[in-house]
Amino acid sequence: MATLSNLRFVRQYVTPWAIVRHTGKPRITGRPTHQPFIKKGKFLKVVEPLYEADPRTDAERCSQRLEMRQKREERQKTPNAYEAFLATEIFRLLDESSLAAVFHKIPTTNRDYYSIRLRLHKAGFSTYSFTNKVLRAAVQDTKYHNLLPLFESNNVLVFCKESNVKALVEKTRRLSQLHLLGGVVDNQLLSAAGFERYAHLPPLEGVLGQLCSILNTATGKITRLASSHQMALSQHLENYVKQNQEGKTVETES
Repeated sequence: MATLSNLRFVRQYVTPWAIVRHTGKPRITGRPTHQPFIKKGKFLKVVEPLYEADPRTDAERCSQRLEMRQKREERQKTPNAYEAFLATEIFRLLDESSLAAVFHKIPTTNRDYYSIRLRLHKAGFSTYSFTNKVLRAAVQDTKYHNLLPLFESNNVLVFCKESNVKALVEKTRRLSQLHLLGGVVDNQLLSAAGFERYAHLPPLEGVLGQLCSILNTATGKITRLASSHQMALSQHLENYVKQNQEGKTVETES
């Protein structure tokens, strides 16, 4: 008896995953829907709404949907009061700025975009971001209407009161987040290649100096050509007078 009393029942340990794994088969099919009681079923049947059949044909329904979609698209294209105010501000910036460039913005973080704006601001450029709806309303039926094909993606506008194209091209050439599409420089529409050619032009002061020197040489040549005939005529007349005077002196001596 002592030996039997010293024996203890050792409980078998079962891991939790085994319990979950082997409790039974999973239920793939759901339970059948519970049918309501008779009174509740009658009540639900009474309060069930009844809708009239649509008398329109399929063609009429499709045409009405098309008209509704067209109206919705026209309403989206028409700017509201706030968007019209933004459009007037953009047009004012285009008129007051000597340089306006349109860039395509690749999705980037706010921190990177802020650093780009700060870099351009230090160089004397101001950046603005508007929706394509506002940009189209700003240039529609104006002298800048040729910019409409550029407003099809996520764009950024860069303005400057001076036509400092070379600095803009140098600052944005190595930026992978902005791609130059085109713009307006001194009231002339330029493409991205036009901006590159404009940036490689010599300074305006040097070109004006060369033009002045060319004009001065041309005017000097014209004056020399115009006065050469008069000088030749006066020289011939002097020679003629001298010859007559010499002939008279010879006659008097003889």
